[in-house]
Amino acid sequence: MRRSLRQLLPIFLPLLFVLVVSFYAYYQSRSILEGPNIVIDTPENGSTATTSLISISGSVNHANEITLDGRPIFIDLEGHFDEKLVLMDGYNIIELIAKDREGRVERKILEVVYQKAARSE
Repeated sequence: MRRSLRQLLPIFLPLLFVLVVSFYAYYQSRSILEGPNIVIDTPENGSTATTSLISISGSVNHANEITLDGRPIFIDLEGHFDEKLVLMDGYNIIELIAKDREGRVERKILEVVYQKAARSE
């Protein structure tokens, strides 16, 4: 009972088409399914700063709202942000929260220690 190629082709081609379309649909919709993503470029988590004014920069994907310590910050068209923040003496905890349209949340915590540079007299 061998089936010829002509008999298998009408079964195989629609199945292949459905598999390709399903894979493509998943690939294109994974950004919607994953939710927001925050990438912090500077400063590194756990770093020590010698000046009280630091720049927090990075990017966010698939988010329509992002906050830095509870206040909204602005992102450019590519999703990049660059904000200045004044540190208190000692240990500082910085919180970034991104939300998307579906209500999913990504939260990143940054820990930075501000240590004044020693003055030489």
